[in-house]
Amino acid sequence: MFLESSDIDLSDYEIDNSRISEVLNALFCRGDRIQVFDGANQIDGTGFFVRGGDDYFLWRDSSDHLRFQYLGGSIGIRKMNFDYDHSWDECPSPDYD
Repeated sequence: MFLESSDIDLSDYEIDNSRISEVLNALFCRGDRIQVFDGANQIDGTGFFVRGGDDYFLWRDSSDHLRFQYLGGSIGIRKMNFDYDHSWDECPSPDYD
């Protein structure tokens, strides 16, 4: 998995022993504008992050479909900015566990 954001500060966050869901939900807020890639190919435009799991994440694509994205192979997520979609009415993501 590849994550990209120019302003993410990871110095205070321990990634080595964290679950992927903890990392995703710490780096991305629900409603963050994202682009998702399979290798170099962008998947269905710019969308919004919903929630991360240990081997998947949920996101709303450019057609407003909720997508279940498996985190395998060369999947990449790029955070577009730190503004989020206020219609989701919450940030950061709630803890569903």
